[in-house]
Formats: sequence, C-alpha cells, structure tokens
Amino acid sequence: GGRPNFAQAGGRKPDNLAGALEKAKSELIAHLCENGN
Repeated sequence: GGRPNFAQAGGRKPDNLAGALEKAKSELIAHLCENGN
C-alpha cells in the first residue's frame, strides 16, 4: 500500500547506506559528465 508519490524505504542493512549514497553520487556525476554537462 501507500501513496504512489510518497517514497518510503525499509532497508535491512542500514550500515550500508553511506556506501550506497556514495555509489549513487558517483553514478550521477558520471552520467552528467557523459552528457556533456
């Protein structure tokens, strides 16, 4: 259930959050650089 426009996550390994955020950040930067921005 839940609202489709309201994101909510329930992770099993909260200690991995920092690593996941770093990976997401580097992926985003790589994607932006790829597109010439």
